[in-house]
Amino acid sequence: VDATKQEYKLGINGTEHLLIIVQEPTCIEPWPVRALPAVDVDRLTGKLPSELVTLPLDDRKKTLKPLLAALMVTSDKNVGVPTVDVLHRLEKVLNSVQLDVTVSKPERAHNDATVAPKSCRNTPTISLKITAKPTPWEREQIAAQGHDPIDVMHLTVDDAELQLLLVHQEGLYERARQKWRALDSVAQWIASRLRFER
Repeated sequence: VDATKQEYKLGINGTEHLLIIVQEPTCIEPWPVRALPAVDVDRLTGKLPSELVTLPLDDRKKTLKPLLAALMVTSDKNVGVPTVDVLHRLEKVLNSVQLDVTVSKPERAHNDATVAPKSCRNTPTISLKITAKPTPWEREQIAAQGHDPIDVMHLTVDDAELQLLLVHQEGLYERARQKWRALDSVAQWIASRLRFER
């Protein structure tokens, strides 16, 4: 996106989303409005949308620079922001098997973190995808010992399950809906509690 050819307008929708409006000087109609969830605003700026509006103008412009630099045009001709799918990755030995474990967010269309403004009416939810597979070294050991190979394993934890799992982690679930660091903490917490049986 060439910032010299488009005018960007950013607005607040409650405390959950940041609205992104793009207007080309040569076009009467603006581009389709997109909304960026608070957790991704925090990832890029370190601030929630509701915190951005309280900043002095110069500080606000400075804080928004990483977000503006991240803007892209998606294949469906919308303005978007690249998503970060992988939250946490580690190697972990479970039941004597060395596994490569990845905790990620569900994949988004066009690798775009933004959503349609109508989604702003819904409270953001959290869904995590866990993938575990033997490390290359472990695969070699399994083959050398003549054991059956271990397939890649997938587990999805939806919003309701996460709320239940985090019931004793006071406030962590609510923070994870808006704060990137809190979401990363949830991903690490989930990864640390994985179990594996052959």
